[in-house]
Amino acid sequence: MQLPGRPGQSGPTDSESPSAPPESVRRVPTPGARTIAEVTAFLRRPPQQFLKTLLYLADGRPVAVLIRGDHQASEVKIRASFGISRLEMADPATVEKVTGAPVGFSGPVGLKEPTPLWADWDVRTAWNVVVGANEADAHLVGVCIGRDFRPDFFADLRMAMPADPCPQCPAVLQIGVGLSAAEAACLPTAQIKPLGLRFHDAQQELRPVRMHRLEVDLGRLIWAMAAVHHDQAGLVWPERFSPFDILLVCLDPEDEAVRRAAWELYQAWQSAGLEVLLDDRDLRPGVKFFDADLLGIPWRAVLGPKNYRQGQLELKHRRSGQKQLIPLADAAAILMEKVRASKGSTSE
Repeated sequence: MQLPGRPGQSGPTDSESPSAPPESVRRVPTPGARTIAEVTAFLRRPPQQFLKTLLYLADGRPVAVLIRGDHQASEVKIRASFGISRLEMADPATVEKVTGAPVGFSGPVGLKEPTPLWADWDVRTAWNVVVGANEADAHLVGVCIGRDFRPDFFADLRMAMPADPCPQCPAVLQIGVGLSAAEAACLPTAQIKPLGLRFHDAQQELRPVRMHRLEVDLGRLIWAMAAVHHDQAGLVWPERFSPFDILLVCLDPEDEAVRRAAWELYQAWQSAGLEVLLDDRDLRPGVKFFDADLLGIPWRAVLGPKNYRQGQLELKHRRSGQKQLIPLADAAAILMEKVRASKGSTSE
């Protein structure tokens, strides 16, 4: 018997009938090997060729859940599939009573007490697999579904994995890391009524309005941006989301001419509507460059005594790392154009 599938379930990963001839069941000693990792290492077989028999107490009744060796059982799905209120792993005494063996050697063949067998979809192709022998320090090899055991029910009982097929379309599952950056909630009526907000419904009766709250966590949004847009040196702000467009680094704030030229650039860019951060700290150039990369502002403009005397401004794009020298006299207009062009780009 199989239970009807529900939206959101993982489909079976292999629905083809086994093609290999059935092997004869053989008992093999596996001293001290209880877990899948230990048994796979001992028998030198991949976990896909193993079948786990997990003993649970479902509302106080022993049941055996069959899962492929490389999969993990989902207790949420087990409860939902069979309408179970309380599900817990069976204690060692119950395991030994049902199977006749200590924990780690349970199998679906030859259980000592009648126990329901609930199997995951992928157990349907269990052919020449390894299972516990229901005796200490032993497993059975060459076990085949249908011949050696018959599950009572099939359902989606395992945790989803990357590349699992969708049960309703040809797509496969992709798993990534997410971050909750906003929360939405419906306000209780008790909080809305004191506000006195009412509306007329279709029957022209006054009713209280419904209000929803949307809370966006700016800190988490910035954290998510940093998690995606960074390199070994620090942040790499996308042009359209950066708090500043340009970091203007004045290498020698004690030089009156250099400081005046840097201030004029700062004012020109600010007047044009650009966001500019001026670094005129009295620190070594290396410290300023390190901090510039750490901050990750899209454009870094560097003005020092040498470039000033040569009438040039050094420009660096943070994301690409490309540097260039531009004429100081035209620097304000050139960088305005570059900033506007990069903000208009859809490559981010």
